[in-house]
Amino acid sequence: SGNDTPVTITKGGSNAALKVTKSSGSGDAIEVAQGSVSISDETASTIASFDGGKRIKSLATSTYPSLAELALVKGVTGSDIQTQINAKKDTVAFAVMGTIIASPLDSTSYHFGIQPWTPNTTAAFRAFKFTDAGTVEKFSFALSQTLNGSNQTVTIYLRNVTTSTDNLIGTFTSDFGANTTLKTLITALSISVNTTDDWTLKILTPAWGTNPSDWVFGGIISVTK
Repeated sequence: SGNDTPVTITKGGSNAALKVTKSSGSGDAIEVAQGSVSISDETASTIASFDGGKRIKSLATSTYPSLAELALVKGVTGSDIQTQINAKKDTVAFAVMGTIIASPLDSTSYHFGIQPWTPNTTAAFRAFKFTDAGTVEKFSFALSQTLNGSNQTVTIYLRNVTTSTDNLIGTFTSDFGANTTLKTLITALSISVNTTDDWTLKILTPAWGTNPSDWVFGGIISVTK
């Protein structure tokens, strides 16, 4: 018809049975070889698709995946992807803190909560509740002091005040220096927590040879939901 562009049909190259080429204008040569079809105007090594006119077109990699990107998910099933999504963990961080303990006493339990108050030896006065149930997997803390203590072991617990249960977090010694800060990350924890019970961060001091002075403590509890 008047809107059609004339084409030339010839025998293709040595491996081609048929070649269709526009008589004028740009490209659009189609070459049918043994077991394959080549369209000269399309982009090599891209995904082919049928457009609105049911024509075969290559998909631009600026919008669609490249073959290299598709290869990354080769062999992956829907269940594999769902398994990875299910394994992804959400973590919630809770800050515990306290103002200065001028003269930490021997063999004493100090309880810390989420308020910036002086630690108390009575757990109920510093108790808090978790906003999400889950598992405590990490604990990071910083402790500063002005006077170096001796190397007896100080123990940190996450205490369930409701059930009177101490869950061990870790230990340290207070001989890390005067006028300095001890910074520690404790990992590989597995402490189950809930939103109904009351909790504190408990530090149990030893019977020191030399007591440290002016403790200021703060920490972050990481709970995986």
